[in-house]
Amino acid sequence: ILRGIQPDEAVAHAEALFEAGVRAIEVPLNSPDPLASIARLAAASPLPLEVVVHGPLPAMVTDHCLIRAMLAPRTSAGLCRDLCRAGDFALVDSAGENHAVKTDQFCRNHLLFGRDLCLLPHLPSLAAAGVRQIRIEGQHYSPAHVGEVVGAYRRKLDRLTAAPGATDEDDLAALAARAPRPLGVGVFRYRTSR
Repeated sequence: ILRGIQPDEAVAHAEALFEAGVRAIEVPLNSPDPLASIARLAAASPLPLEVVVHGPLPAMVTDHCLIRAMLAPRTSAGLCRDLCRAGDFALVDSAGENHAVKTDQFCRNHLLFGRDLCLLPHLPSLAAAGVRQIRIEGQHYSPAHVGEVVGAYRRKLDRLTAAPGATDEDDLAALAARAPRPLGVGVFRYRTSR
C-alpha cells in the first residue's frame, strides 16, 4: 500500500517494490493527488493497481480496548471480560457521526470512518487513470448485501465498457437505501476537490 505517495515518487517506488518481489500495489485515495499517481503507475509499472472502492474503512486501529476502557475502566489491567462481544459499539464525533468500533480476532479495536466508502459514481475517473482492479471491503456486511454491492459495481463496469456515459443513479440509490451505514466518498473528495 503506497500511502501518502506523491505522483513524482510513484514510479520509482513501484519499480523498487517490483524488484523486491511485490506483485500488486494499492494506492489509497487519501494520497496526495491519487489519480495522478495512479495514472503514472499505470503507464510505467508492470504491477497491477488496486483501489478500495466500497465498504467500511478503518480510520484507526488500536491495541488498547476502547470498549473496556469506557465500560469497565476499573478492571485489572489485561483482564478481558469480552465486553466487545456484548453488542455494537460506536464513538460519536463532534459532528454527530457514529464511528463504529469493531474488534478483530486479536482483540484490536478498529475505529471506522463515519460513512462507508462508495465510489460507484467515480469508477469512470478511476478507470481513466488506469485502475484495473477494484476491491470491495465487505467483511462487516451480510452476504446478501455483499451480493448487492458487487452486482451494482459489476453493472457499472459493464456499462463503462458498453456505454461510457451511462449513469448509475438507480444502483446508487438502491445501495444507499439498503446500506447498514451511511455512504460517502471518504477522503477522496478532499483530495480531488483542491
